[in-house]
Amino acid sequence: NVGKVFTMQLGSQIKTFSLSETAHEVSIPFEDVAGAKTLTILIPSPTSPSDLGLNADERKLGIGFVELRIEAVDK
Repeated sequence: NVGKVFTMQLGSQIKTFSLSETAHEVSIPFEDVAGAKTLTILIPSPTSPSDLGLNADERKLGIGFVELRIEAVDK
């Protein structure tokens, strides 16, 4: 999924982003999301380790997190 477009949705807002091969910080600002309870990340091409011939794990994966933070920003 390197270089592919990921979609992130929080409430009614939708943002897109892409990732590189190395871990780095990505900041995706959302505004006026009071009441939003679900953050959804759509993976462009989820693939299982089984699909890649690596092992029997059939979970569809496609993004690796080192850390995920959700922060309120004071205006």
